[in-house]
Order: sequence, then structure tokens, then C-alpha cells
Amino acid sequence: MPNTWRPAITRRLQRESAADPTPFRESAAIPRRLLLALAGAAFVAAPASAAPKVSTITLQQMAFGPVPAGLRVGDTIEWVNNDIFVHSATAKDKSFDLELKPKTHVRLTLKKAGAFAFYCRYHPGMMGRLVVAK
Repeated sequence: MPNTWRPAITRRLQRESAADPTPFRESAAIPRRLLLALAGAAFVAAPASAAPKVSTITLQQMAFGPVPAGLRVGDTIEWVNNDIFVHSATAKDKSFDLELKPKTHVRLTLKKAGAFAFYCRYHPGMMGRLVVAK
């Protein structure tokens, strides 16, 4: 079977180039389009800052529950007192002091990075440590 499509394509390209005296005028637009596509892809692929999250620390049986890992500035900690006693979550550096009545909860939004040791004012043996990243 003879290859008939190649001469037809060649003739078509010759006609188009004869009709258009500047057949390559779009060549300058190709890099621009490519640049815009790459810039868009880079913008989409750029890591977004993580949305603030809410973590919980539960107080029960006269103890603070596990402190969540990966805390960041802007996150919120919900302190939940499941005990029958009044407790507090008090930072040793006095950066926060929350009182938790029995069967209640209180929220604290983390405003600065660092390590924060905390304890209960009423039961000094109850202690913990928050580590907050930027």
C-alpha cells in the first residue's frame, strides 16, 4: 500500500506557509504560554500553611491526658475536665492560667512558639508540657 498521506500533508503545509508570510509568528507566544503554565503549576504546588487545628487534653483521675504532638501557633487546645474535682491548667511562666470546673471544658488558642510547662494549681503533682512550633 503506497504512503499517500505524507505528500498530502506536505502540500497542505506548503499552501499554509505560502498564504501566511509569517508562519512562525506564534513561536514567541509559546514560551510565554509555557512560562504561565509553569508559574501556575508552581503556585498550586507551593505548600500552604496548615490550617489551625483543635486538639484536646483531657483531665481525669487526677491527671492530665497525653499532650498532642505537632502543635503550632494559631492552634487551639480544648481542655476537658472529666474529673469530679476543680482543676487548673496553669503555665509555670504565667502565660496562661485556666480554671476548669468539674465536667466542663475551656479553649486556649496558642499565640506564641516555645515550650510551656504547666501544672494544676490545686493538685501540684499534675504536670505536663506543651511544645508549640511557629
